[in-house]
Amino acid sequence: MPGFAPVLLDSRMALSTMRTHVRHTTLFVRTHPATTKFQPVWDALHTKVQKSAAKVAELVDSVEEARVQVAVSNVLLDGFVEEHRSTLKMLVRDHLDAPLYQRYYGTQTSAEVKKLSLAPQIKVMTPFVASMKTASEAALKALGPKLDKLLIRGSESLKALEEAQRLRDDFEAGERAKLVDEVNGERRSLYGELCKLELADSTLSGLSEAAFRRRLGTSRDDEADLQSLRERHSALKSEQAAVELAIVQAEAEAATAAEAQKQREAAAQELLALDQQKQAVALREKELREVLQPTKGGKRKK
Repeated sequence: MPGFAPVLLDSRMALSTMRTHVRHTTLFVRTHPATTKFQPVWDALHTKVQKSAAKVAELVDSVEEARVQVAVSNVLLDGFVEEHRSTLKMLVRDHLDAPLYQRYYGTQTSAEVKKLSLAPQIKVMTPFVASMKTASEAALKALGPKLDKLLIRGSESLKALEEAQRLRDDFEAGERAKLVDEVNGERRSLYGELCKLELADSTLSGLSEAAFRRRLGTSRDDEADLQSLRERHSALKSEQAAVELAIVQAEAEAATAAEAQKQREAAAQELLALDQQKQAVALREKELREVLQPTKGGKRKK
């Protein structure tokens, strides 16, 4: 009596992995003399799984491509923030508390705006366009159309990503789910038929187990998973480096603002000292004029 039963494939299994299971069984029933009658069913199933695996790979590629577009849009907006910030600093002569600078980076610093993901960054920067288009400063006004184009590009990339993810999710919930059920149904059916053959002919012992067995060892899917983890690790390192850079920039910006404030305070103190000196000079001048003023007798005061 057969003691082996094929494990049903997990619905979360990657289709590329599922294809290796189906391919093994398809090749087995195609090759073993006692199982060739099952070949048409499994050939058709294998073709269907291959097509679905190719389709999901295409959908995944579309999502990845859309994510890259979002990343590029984000980087381009970050670059604009730096250009915009530099222009504003030039216009306000590094006085970061000036109304013109605070109009754009008062609530959030430029470093904080750059740290935002694309969607909230677009939300924060969209009001900049109208303000820049009506600005009296030519250098600032010239940047308005550039920002407008970058914001449109960013919004379109977000919509493309949303659509790519929707198509992938619809496939996962629909076609892929049905395919998993169909594959598991055929596995159960074939197992039952192979068990009958074993019971009818003792020379076929082990047939039902061999039809579903997979060769042990590291598969391409395992290697792909490992590569995916490596890429994720690399992405996290890049993200950490970007955060650390933003912190350094924010600290430098804060230091610049603090230094500018110190300079203004020193200038105010110097101006106050000059005013005091002017008052002292005026008082002394008055005293000297009184001394030099002639008296009624024609003599000066002593």
